[in-house]
Order: sequence, then structure tokens, then C-alpha cells
Amino acid sequence: MGKLNGKIAIVAGAGRGIGRAAAKLFAAEGAKVVVVSLTPANVDALVADIHAAGGTALGAPCDLSDGDQVKGVVSKAVETYGGIDILVNVAFDNSAAMSSIADLSVEQLQRNFDTGPIAYLRTMQACYPYLKVSGEGRVMTLVRGSLIALA
Repeated sequence: MGKLNGKIAIVAGAGRGIGRAAAKLFAAEGAKVVVVSLTPANVDALVADIHAAGGTALGAPCDLSDGDQVKGVVSKAVETYGGIDILVNVAFDNSAAMSSIADLSVEQLQRNFDTGPIAYLRTMQACYPYLKVSGEGRVMTLVRGSLIALA
């Protein structure tokens, strides 16, 4: 524990892969982590793993394409922990990227945008006031395999 003691981190897309690993690492470094994923079972499993390792985590199942749900997660984080210092955006529906152009539907591509760049914008806008008040707020966004960190 250490580097993130006292920090509050929201990890959007924490249900598996890089998001899951980030949430576990942040908790191991002392952050209070809000675990956000579409799949409640993934949220519950990760929260249990973090608690078992001695960390602090709050589960927040959420469809990031729904702006009201995003605002609800941010409110829940602030009510529970008192603020937000870190936002990590790694959620992404990669079904469009894995489809051939001949098979790709407009609806599938729209879902890709809604759970990727549009969701990232929603989470950043919802977290912005709390990140600013933090004085040390940070946003990290994974975009197609590239990590972009914003101070």
C-alpha cells in the first residue's frame, strides 16, 4: 500500500481485462475503488477480490451508454467516499472492431460509440467537478490500445 492512500478512483470498464487489473492495482496501492462494469457478476467478483486482498471497493453495475446511470455511479461514489480523485475509462464494446464491414450494422457501430468515446465524455463530464475540487484530479482513458492520461 502507499502511492494512492486516501485517493478515490472510479474505474469504468473494471469487469475484466485491463480495467480489472487497474482496479486491483489501485486498491493495492491504497485507493478506494469504485468498480464499474455492465455485468453485475463481474462487479461482485472484483469487489470480493479487492476486499479479500485488504482493499476498499464499492460495486457499481452500470450501462455506460446511459447518461443517467453514469451520473448515478458518480453520485454513489461521492456519497460513499466524499469525492473523486481519479477516473479510469477502459470500457469499450469491441464488437464493431471485430466485425467485417459487410456484416457491421449501424446499430452495432452506434453501440460501439455509445460505450466508448461517448461514454468517456459522459464519465469525464460527470466527474469533472469532483476532479477539479480534488486539486489533483486525474483522468486516464484507454483508446484502442493506447493510454491517454490527462492531468
